[in-house]
Amino acid sequence: MKFFLLKKFILLIFLFLLYGSEFKKQFDKENKFTLKKEKSSSSLKSAHLHFNNITDLLNCNIEHNTVLIFEPNNYHNECTPGYTKYFLDLGYNVDIILNNLGYNTFCLFNSFENIRIFTFHKISQIMDHSKEFQLIFKNYSNIVIETTEPFNRKTFKALGLFKMNNTIFVVHHFEYIKETGISQFYTQNRIWSLGNLKNTLYVNPHYFGNIKIRNKNKRTTFFITSSPERNYKDLILASEKLKNENLDFEVIVIGKLKVFSKNDLSKNLKNNFKFKYKVIFNELYKAIYSSDYIIINLYPNYKNNINFGRNRLTGASQLSLGFYKVPLIHKKFAEFYNLSAENSFLFDDSNFYETMREAILANCRKYKKKQKNLIRLSNNLYKISLGNIIKTFNSIF
Repeated sequence: MKFFLLKKFILLIFLFLLYGSEFKKQFDKENKFTLKKEKSSSSLKSAHLHFNNITDLLNCNIEHNTVLIFEPNNYHNECTPGYTKYFLDLGYNVDIILNNLGYNTFCLFNSFENIRIFTFHKISQIMDHSKEFQLIFKNYSNIVIETTEPFNRKTFKALGLFKMNNTIFVVHHFEYIKETGISQFYTQNRIWSLGNLKNTLYVNPHYFGNIKIRNKNKRTTFFITSSPERNYKDLILASEKLKNENLDFEVIVIGKLKVFSKNDLSKNLKNNFKFKYKVIFNELYKAIYSSDYIIINLYPNYKNNINFGRNRLTGASQLSLGFYKVPLIHKKFAEFYNLSAENSFLFDDSNFYETMREAILANCRKYKKKQKNLIRLSNNLYKISLGNIIKTFNSIF
């Protein structure tokens, strides 16, 4: 018994030193995947998802026809499964570099054949070996930078990514194209975005795994994020009215910041709201999967929100498409996200209560009709995205 405990203690120390304290906490909490060091000569094919330290990549063989997905930041890892699926569908092997906080994003994948993941704790682990990584990167068929932001310029330059003619940059903010210095790559189809941003190709990574289509819950469940500079007053007022009508509903609130919390609610609504913050991906995905609707909380009269209908994108629409959850969205933003009354519930500045009520009272037939149209849209956007990827790869070669 003592020997077993000693072995377990040594293993935890090893994980802490190798992947950082935050990864250890998450790994202890959700031991879903097999953590296994991959030898440089080992095959990409595997029945389990293996995590490798970033420096292991320096000793790995890069097989022909391999795409690298590089997420330099500790966010947007919800995009990684979707991009991975596109490249697998096109017959590529996929190597992935991401921060170890994003390890759980593949929790809904049921096959990890032709996938390798390399994790880092700090970007300095890559920058300290920038020349070596630059040589490794030259062996990839294509490199996709999952998040392109101005403060990443130093990293991209050190790794020679601006000079490589097979680097593709994904932007989440239109203004970052100029600020990062990548405007010249648009004519080469090497700037992608998750939405309808000008001077970019539309590639939306809304695949998260094999999602089973669910019927509407008996207790209608809404999902909404806790995000800065959003309007939660309409939601609270509508919920008060709906509660007083004895309608049965629940609102799941998830976010990194406690911008919206139980302190904003009256005692009357305490049992209708659930709040969770800083959750890992399997918890996030579980909450979305158990919901009926996703509230895309954007209003045109909120100054910061206007950009989300012009040159920025909200991840809520991506989650709606991937999990087939009918969205509630302001009609001013619907077209920008390819949504309509056929696949969504649309509201304006004055009727959120009526829209939320309609969603709650919608019978299974009405719900399934909107959901079916949303699935059709999701599949269509997947095909468009795949076609744009092929367009980019043909331009490069």
